[in-house]
Amino acid sequence: MTSRAHTRATDPWTSHSAADSIADVTPLQYRLLQCFDVEMAMTDEELIKVYACTWGNIWPATDSSIRSRRSELVAMGQLLPTHETRKTRAGNRSIVWTRNMVLL
Repeated sequence: MTSRAHTRATDPWTSHSAADSIADVTPLQYRLLQCFDVEMAMTDEELIKVYACTWGNIWPATDSSIRSRRSELVAMGQLLPTHETRKTRAGNRSIVWTRNMVLL
């Protein structure tokens, strides 16, 4: 299911442009993008935690589903890797992802 993000007629042109840039995302992908609007840059592990705190009670999603949707957003150009990595709880290095600000 894809739909255009909601904007009001009174919203500035930048809001309409942002809505158009995410017109082809699924509801879960849209919620993940909203998580990045709050935290700006996160690893998959951090994204899973933010999603659970923000949306998990209303729209639960598995860790695997969140990682897969994040990967799709990268393929769509909505998210980009930063030049930073952070350690996971297991001690492994993980890529830090951020919104593609050119599309905003």
